[in-house]
Amino acid sequence: MTYAENLWLFFVLLTGVIAVPGMDMAFVIANSLSGGRRSGLAATAGMMAGEHVTPCSAPPPWRD
Repeated sequence: MTYAENLWLFFVLLTGVIAVPGMDMAFVIANSLSGGRRSGLAATAGMMAGEHVTPCSAPPPWRD
């Protein structure tokens, strides 16, 4: 697979992980109900950003 195909697969799987009911979904629903659509979309964007940043902040595996 090329880099673009892997990246596309990553985004599809990430969207699936976010859409599965759980604590993330409860957080988005609570924000959407209390603050409206804009608040729910902001919560979703924040979770997606966090899921992209977290792997990047881990130390490389070859580092002791």
